[in-house]
Amino acid sequence: GITSGILTTTGVLVGVNAATSSTVSVIAAITAIAVADSCSDAFGMYMSKSGERGVSRSQAMRYALGTLAGKFIFPVTFIVPLLLFPLSTAVIINLAWGACILGLLSLEQAGVSQKSAWMFIGRNLGLAVGIIALSRIAGAWVARLSV
Repeated sequence: GITSGILTTTGVLVGVNAATSSTVSVIAAITAIAVADSCSDAFGMYMSKSGERGVSRSQAMRYALGTLAGKFIFPVTFIVPLLLFPLSTAVIINLAWGACILGLLSLEQAGVSQKSAWMFIGRNLGLAVGIIALSRIAGAWVARLSV
């Protein structure tokens, strides 16, 4: 869940920035993602786990709360640079931050599956670049529509 939260947050960050160039808009979008995405995924996790045979309600709730925390905390970390730096600098810092987190998560995935770390890193960062590029294009398209 954390990987998708990071990919979603970086996509929103770049897309909203391309559409508005407004720090407040970018912060609002990231905050909305942190709340909505974490709550919806936590609810989905709870429903999924509570439907599994042998999983108690309290276990399902623990999974849900873990999902909620992970998917809320990581996107919120992207707000800090937006508060401390000019928007263009903050976007670059956040993209580097997102790449670092994805790289570390990729290393963990590789360790658990006992496969090549470079395969996981390449796949996840490649996916991130694709999402960021499409989000940038979408944001620029929306900006052109509003003129």
